[in-house]
Amino acid sequence: MGRYRIVNHHIKRRGRKLHYVRRVPKDIAALTGKEWIEKSLRTSDYAVARRKRDQEDRDNEKRWEKLRRSEEHTSELQSRGLISYAV
Repeated sequence: MGRYRIVNHHIKRRGRKLHYVRRVPKDIAALTGKEWIEKSLRTSDYAVARRKRDQEDRDNEKRWEKLRRSEEHTSELQSRGLISYAV
C-alpha cells in the first residue's frame, strides 16, 4: 500500500477565506519563538488554496533549512571559540 497525502493538509477555513496553518518544527521554534504559522491564502477556492499552500510549504522549508544551516555554523564557531555569543 503506497503513501497518500491528505488533500487539504495545512488548510483551514476562517469565515469565507482559507488559511495556511502549520506547526513550526521544534528546532526552528526554539530559534524563532514561533510554534505555529498562520497566513491567509486570500482565496475561498480549495484548488487555488492547495497551489498556494504548496508554495508556502516550499518557501517555509527553504527558510527553515537556511536557519538550520545558520545555527549549525554559529554553533561550530562557538565551539571553536571564534565567537562568544549567538548572532
